[in-house]
Amino acid sequence: MLPKEIVPKYLKMLSDTFIATIAVYDTVKMPYLPNSKMTVSCLIRCGIRWKSETAMAIPRILSEEEALAYVSYYGLNLQSVPEEYKTAEVCLQAVRQDGLALKYVPWGQLKLTVPAMAELCLEAVKQNGGAFNTFQHVPGPLYKEVRARYESAGEAGEEPAAKPQFNVP
Repeated sequence: MLPKEIVPKYLKMLSDTFIATIAVYDTVKMPYLPNSKMTVSCLIRCGIRWKSETAMAIPRILSEEEALAYVSYYGLNLQSVPEEYKTAEVCLQAVRQDGLALKYVPWGQLKLTVPAMAELCLEAVKQNGGAFNTFQHVPGPLYKEVRARYESAGEAGEEPAAKPQFNVP
């Protein structure tokens, strides 16, 4: 592999589309790409969908709007969103897309009220059909409330109708 200092000048002038495509599909050239063009906006413009855990590099997120778009495609991308962009709205969108994103919610940073925290957890549980692996990420003090609200919603015929997969006390 060539040292990064020897990267040809033309690589720095590549179009956003070409850079985004290489970033996703060509892991050998990835270290040579100019990071300044690896933004979420670039990937969105190019129509490239990105999963943070399978990527060789994570795009830069420059705003809350980019963070929202990033988690809208794949909720677990929340794990690679910079802390300053992990707002209540971004976290809610992430758990609506994938309930397991609940484990990446920075509870202390969000400064939500207890009812708002319970609502966020309930959204995650509903999205994941009440699976145990989502319930395990609900903060302890909220567990009973979220579980009761989820089960009562199922009994009332509201979404979701499914019961949790495991019998957890």
